[in-house]
Amino acid sequence: MLTATAAADRMIHQPVSRLTVFLAAPFLRIFGTVSRSGSFVTFNGFSASIEEACDGVLPAYIYLSAVLAFPSRLEQKLWGILLGMPAIFTMNLARVITLMMVGAYWPDLFERVHIYVWQALVIALSMAVWVFWAEGVVRPGVAPGR
Repeated sequence: MLTATAAADRMIHQPVSRLTVFLAAPFLRIFGTVSRSGSFVTFNGFSASIEEACDGVLPAYIYLSAVLAFPSRLEQKLWGILLGMPAIFTMNLARVITLMMVGAYWPDLFERVHIYVWQALVIALSMAVWVFWAEGVVRPGVAPGR
């Protein structure tokens, strides 16, 4: 509920959206013409606004909740946050870049790739990051037989 407030939009979603556009622009420039303004980006004539649902914050919240809820030591939780949160946001940056390229070069496919491909990938990759943390950081510390 807190993530849907005006304060969360102003303090979290808008800055993350602007940062995502800021970081995506140099990568897109490699492949064509880019302009950006706030959370709005145009690549080779295709324009999109990075909104609340597309800023990567929701998968990060879910990942963070999973790490915090999992039975592990505080140090392990901190490693999970330090490793996982950048991974989630990097994944979302890749998502935005590829979606802009799909929109510019194959506009008929944009909606399908946006809704069906990337939503499934975000869920799967976020879970993979969590499993990597749980198996790689937490599990080695568990005593045999537990």
